[in-house]
Amino acid sequence: MKRFLLIFLLAVSSFGLSAQLQWELGGAFNVANYQGDLVQERFNFLQDGQLGFGLNVRHNFNYILSARAQLLFGNLKGSDFNYADRRARGYKFKTGFTELLMMGEWEIFGEKRYLSGRGHAKFPSPYVLVGAGLAFTNPKPDFSDNNGGANSQFIDDDLNAKYLKTRFVLPMGGGIKFDLSESWSIAAEFIIRYPFTDYLDGISLSAGPDGNDWYHTVGVTLFHRLEGTERK
Repeated sequence: MKRFLLIFLLAVSSFGLSAQLQWELGGAFNVANYQGDLVQERFNFLQDGQLGFGLNVRHNFNYILSARAQLLFGNLKGSDFNYADRRARGYKFKTGFTELLMMGEWEIFGEKRYLSGRGHAKFPSPYVLVGAGLAFTNPKPDFSDNNGGANSQFIDDDLNAKYLKTRFVLPMGGGIKFDLSESWSIAAEFIIRYPFTDYLDGISLSAGPDGNDWYHTVGVTLFHRLEGTERK
């Protein structure tokens, strides 16, 4: 945890405090959902959603292009008991996660939004996000309710598997922002993370090792534009 906080602070300071560029600080509140071997739906939005929070620093290069550092704390979980046809298998898992993301942001109508009257305009403005980052996880799979079934003979293999708990992740997503005033804006956004592993949940061979896990967040971020900084 301390390592992630240090990296986040270094990333913030690396932007520089030029008066020619605009800085924004933000707080994020979201719901995190896991997608993997214990989920049947293509997108699991509500069933196992876990609340999370984070901090953001955004550096605007111009009206439409920005860079963002995001430090996020959350939890993920999944359970076979959400599905009648999987209750006999009875797998469950949970994990906390901490992630540091560096993302580029393209605000499609950013120039129109910013130049529409004293630096802010009250209309929705969409944006796209893509970047890279690190996620620290500690999955705790639970097989105690297993009553047999396909691949259950591999439970011990999963319990004894060696895998990285610090993962490189690729985030991508987008959102819509809305100016509340010259100094404050709010954004609703959806971000998918691909962690390049089937052990995000600590389960692979005993459930189906054919595809990797991933996770996503849906949430709201409130940004404050620092005084004394202006966009070019």
